Amino acid sequence: MVGGSSHSPLGGTQDSKSVSPLATHNEDSEYLLFTERPSTIRSFFAVHYGDFLEIPWDAVADVVCFAVLMRQTLTIATPHNVLECDVVHALDPALTDIVALHGSVWPKHVLGPEFMRGIAFTCERLHRLDLPHVMIDDAAFCEVPPRCPYLQHLDISGACALTDKAILCVAEHCRHLTYLSIRETDGNITDIGVSAIATACTSLSHLDVSSTAGQVTNESIVNVALRCSVSIRFLSVADTCAAISDKAITAIAHYCRNLQRLDVSETHGKVTDAALCEIARGCPRLEHLSVSATSGKVTDEGIVAIAKKCRGLRHLDVSGTKGYVTDTAIIELQRNCPFLSYLDVTNANGKISRKSLANLMVRCTIIR
Repeated sequence: MVGGSSHSPLGGTQDSKSVSPLATHNEDSEYLLFTERPSTIRSFFAVHYGDFLEIPWDAVADVVCFAVLMRQTLTIATPHNVLECDVVHALDPALTDIVALHGSVWPKHVLGPEFMRGIAFTCERLHRLDLPHVMIDDAAFCEVPPRCPYLQHLDISGACALTDKAILCVAEHCRHLTYLSIRETDGNITDIGVSAIATACTSLSHLDVSSTAGQVTNESIVNVALRCSVSIRFLSVADTCAAISDKAITAIAHYCRNLQRLDVSETHGKVTDAALCEIARGCPRLEHLSVSATSGKVTDEGIVAIAKKCRGLRHLDVSGTKGYVTDTAIIELQRNCPFLSYLDVTNANGKISRKSLANLMVRCTIIR
């Protein structure tokens, strides 16, 4: 593309004088780096997959954008505080095949109604929307679900301005949703939103409600167990301010036999051995379990039950269990869990010996 003109995949030609030579190319990188405002909308996506170009914009521009157009995935990010028409106008109708949109993890990344409206009208086949730690409010977000009914994967972790209104909009319009993360949303999303998702999106397989400031409670998790019993595979209720207890986890155990991953870390002693014994009986396909920092309420009893019934266990975190998980549990893991490859026993108060761990090290590739 250096020298002469190059053909744009969106039609027309691109003058190479407006494009700098190829930058130092990292084989693992798929990024197009835009340091200033593009001279034309077409030039925004006028490079082929795999090229790494630096395209100059206006010197007065105050927006820096990175974009990845890779297969059917577009990644957009900005380190500044506004991402509006500069990008939305670049979403040419030729890009209607985009099925995944990823936002930025940088702070002060504002997505306003105009941008989200452009996404909704342009990417109607959108299946995946990731907006972690993005500044977006309900009004802007709610532009998308009505026009993107095929949305299956939604990650709004850390998008603290969103409330139940946004989740209710998803529940109303996106019945195919299978993945939802509302982690670290400062308690603005509550049982109301999660219960609505459970009722409307019965194919939900992944739910992360960790660090929701106690606003997601047993009530909505029981609804998930009842409504999404066949589909749910992943559940994280970590750091939920004592709002989740044995009641919710027992409901999951009774109804969700296909559960594969469970995180009950930092549940302030509300999740105990009793719930883990129920999980052992009801969820034989469990592969990943975290009971870190459970205030001493998870002990050898619960871990031994898991070891004996969940023989496909691959990942176990019992860190910070205050000495209540001991060599007794480790021996049972060694006997019954041949696929265990990750074990975290940090801060076990000296109750787990090097000798018991040595027997696991033959096949357990990571022990902490």
